[in-house]
Amino acid sequence: MAFGSLFLVAYWSFVSAPPGGTPFPNADKVEHALAYLVTTLLFILAGVWRPVRGPGRFAWALPWIVAGAVAAGGLVEIGQSFTATRRPDVLDWLADSVGVALAVLVIRTLKGRFSEDR
Repeated sequence: MAFGSLFLVAYWSFVSAPPGGTPFPNADKVEHALAYLVTTLLFILAGVWRPVRGPGRFAWALPWIVAGAVAAGGLVEIGQSFTATRRPDVLDWLADSVGVALAVLVIRTLKGRFSEDR
């Protein structure tokens, strides 16, 4: 699922616009944050930490996943400057980074909720 989400983010970043249009001003910023929240969360849950089961096989990788997701958002924006249909936007990268930060917050909240100390 994590790689499927990554594929969809890349596809919608370069090939096709996400379905649904823009229902309100700056809706694309919300879409950016949600896309990076979900994708980052899926990667963390796949390898770093799993509720009830504890640390995953790649428990050490959280900082790398976070840094990679933020870097990927920036690289996507740079890459969009080379396409005819997309326009790079620093605020999109900021929204991506907010989504990544929210994913970390969700994981920390879940860890607290599912901790063995309860």
